[in-house]
Amino acid sequence: KAGRNELLIKVVNYLGGFGSYHRVIHDGTTAGPTPYELELEEGTIVQRSDRSDQRKNLHFKAGGLVPIDSTEESNARLFVDLPRDGYYQFDLVHPATPPAAMGAIRFKIAGQKLDLRPQLTEAELESGHVVTAVGGGYMNKGRHEITVGGPIFVGFSHVLITPLEEDHPLIARLESESEEEDVQELPAMRSFIGTRTDDGMDYKTFDKPQEVSARMGAAEVHTFYGRLENLPIPEPDSGDLEVLSGILVLGVWNDNLVKSNKEAGAPLLIEAMEFEAPYHPVWPPKSHSQIFIDSPNSEDEELYTREILTRFMERAFRRPAEPEEIERYVEFWLSVRDGYENYEHSVREVLVAVLSSPSFLFMVEPEEIEEKSSDETLASRLSFFLWNSPPDEELRELARSGRLGEELSEQVDRLLDDERSERFIHSFTKEWLRLDRLEGMTINPNKFKDFTRFVKRDMAEETYEFVAHVLREDMDLFTLIDADFAMLNQNLAEFYGVDGVEGVAFRPVPVAPSQGRGGLISHGSFLAGHSDGNEPHPIKRAVWVKEKLLGQPPLPPPPNVPDLDPATPGFDKLTLKEQLELHRDSDSCRDCHAGFDPYGIALESYSAVGLLESSRKGKEIDASTVLPDGTEISGPDGLRAYILEQVPESFASSLIEHLFAYALGRDVGYADEEELQNIRKAVRSKGDRMRAVINEIVSSPSFSER
Repeated sequence: KAGRNELLIKVVNYLGGFGSYHRVIHDGTTAGPTPYELELEEGTIVQRSDRSDQRKNLHFKAGGLVPIDSTEESNARLFVDLPRDGYYQFDLVHPATPPAAMGAIRFKIAGQKLDLRPQLTEAELESGHVVTAVGGGYMNKGRHEITVGGPIFVGFSHVLITPLEEDHPLIARLESESEEEDVQELPAMRSFIGTRTDDGMDYKTFDKPQEVSARMGAAEVHTFYGRLENLPIPEPDSGDLEVLSGILVLGVWNDNLVKSNKEAGAPLLIEAMEFEAPYHPVWPPKSHSQIFIDSPNSEDEELYTREILTRFMERAFRRPAEPEEIERYVEFWLSVRDGYENYEHSVREVLVAVLSSPSFLFMVEPEEIEEKSSDETLASRLSFFLWNSPPDEELRELARSGRLGEELSEQVDRLLDDERSERFIHSFTKEWLRLDRLEGMTINPNKFKDFTRFVKRDMAEETYEFVAHVLREDMDLFTLIDADFAMLNQNLAEFYGVDGVEGVAFRPVPVAPSQGRGGLISHGSFLAGHSDGNEPHPIKRAVWVKEKLLGQPPLPPPPNVPDLDPATPGFDKLTLKEQLELHRDSDSCRDCHAGFDPYGIALESYSAVGLLESSRKGKEIDASTVLPDGTEISGPDGLRAYILEQVPESFASSLIEHLFAYALGRDVGYADEEELQNIRKAVRSKGDRMRAVINEIVSSPSFSER
């Protein structure tokens, strides 16, 4: 171990750090070098800020060093004499400031560097100052130089160095000869980018999280891709005059999430990070070479431009370009060519005009209803349906040769197996199941402390992954109602109370009926999105079941429906279900609500965040009810059984109708009834498989012929 100085890059932002228990105690003093005293462990070495030198952009205030200008980098140097070789923990005492104003810490020792931004609890904010554990590692005996500071520095009053005992669990883990066997969990990186605002940060994640399996001390490169136009990057002319606002923020976090600040989690060391934009794996980029192609006509500008426009218009209009169309755009190019020194810029001006054409912006339908759609139109419909994008070269070639209709089923499978079908799955699922309601729902954080923004994110992802799995594996469409598996990752599984799931990736996990997690009606995206943030909302849930699953949307409420009356005696002790029962206890409301409320009452055993519970507000939950047709059911299992055994045709027809409307981009009307019934009959004859639904829709006259 001679000459060994290893700093563990392990950031923990809770009081006490790896094992020491320092506390800051205030005595009310407002001036002087130490306006508070420290309670320390035996052997802790204390280095006060007034013992530092080589200070940069720092001055003394309220017992510590704080930045003069928070936008500039700050530094201070200290020396510490360590009495022995061994493991030490390093803590920093610093001002406690709110998250929006909280600065960062850069800590250097023995050639190693740590960067972190403390995240404090409300209790820590009230204390005025706090101890943050910056890291720990093996250090040699003797004198060491410490530098603290960095950009947007939080400031500090003391550095605390505490020796760790040999039996400390962290030491045992670091000294283990087989580190990988001891660490059961792998860290995972999730990338984000955003803009710092005057009240925090507006950010968005991009690409999928990636698990880090590199051995300790071995570097591993991970690459994340995203499109900047889809991300909240700073706007140059936003008008925001705050000093720290409008700064581009990008980075990664460890997506192997811990559930409390007493858990360290899987360690992750970021050695370096690069950001490249625009990113082009080849030069010239594909976007350029697909337009300015290699051609023997490249020396003749007019002939070459005609060739470029012909190819480009065919892709943009998703059909062969008419000669008069091509001529019109060539004439436009000739009229503007002299205004551009660069040939490519003159062509770009014409391409902008092509992309402004209705033939690009709209799906052009046949003018006469009796007129049969061309194969080019069918290729466009199919591609926009299943990819949300124009047809690729294979589809265009089949359309040109007139063979698309013959190979329609094979092309449906090809498009669904392609990763671009995720766009269709996300778009349709969000629209059909109203996942936007989860996005807009604010859950009471004091009541549901485990419901984090990451749980909310994963609830939506669960539904997307579930629908995608049923479709790609071509399962029975009734699997959507009752499944013996759930699509979970570790974070969501822990929230639901499902054991044995590790890692950030979603995968099918077997679940027992008693766990209540099979099928769409058990998804947190639906249950939390149709609550009021505190309690489940039986009416919202009932309307969703009737409209989205059974295809029977209730009539809208009359305009004079009164609000809930909080002045009702004992109102605050009533569950939301009981409050709503009082609300509709009138002849004018009772009959209407009887037609849909029972579907929501059957889901009362799910809380506002989708967890099973047996009591609420001190009262046992009763999820038994009588449906409008007189069927008695109890709980979610009873509702599933009712849909599958007594009204399966209602669900199958509803799913087909929603997909049919999405595929055609219009509402379904009475004139479509016969066609929908034919699709349902064909799907039934093919075993009610999910891909049969897609195939029958794209083969229907409304999709393929008109």
